[in-house]
Amino acid sequence: MATLGSLAWLRAFDRDDMRAFAEELQETLIIAMADNDAAPIREVVRAWRVTASQLEDPVRRAVLTGRFDPLSYVDAGSSRGE
Repeated sequence: MATLGSLAWLRAFDRDDMRAFAEELQETLIIAMADNDAAPIREVVRAWRVTASQLEDPVRRAVLTGRFDPLSYVDAGSSRGE
């Protein structure tokens, strides 16, 4: 991972996530080149960086990657007191 340089944020992802990132980026590059617009590339990279930053926190990683158990959650209700 030392060779990632400015892409070191990718270290938060496992092999499957890295593959998904590469595939999404490749698709986005094709679209961006066809439209002559780099905005889609910036958006994809931004979204993946946000996800990577969330995965850096152990608690957030556990919530995001853990098994969903409906019994672990309760209805927060309405902010209007309903």
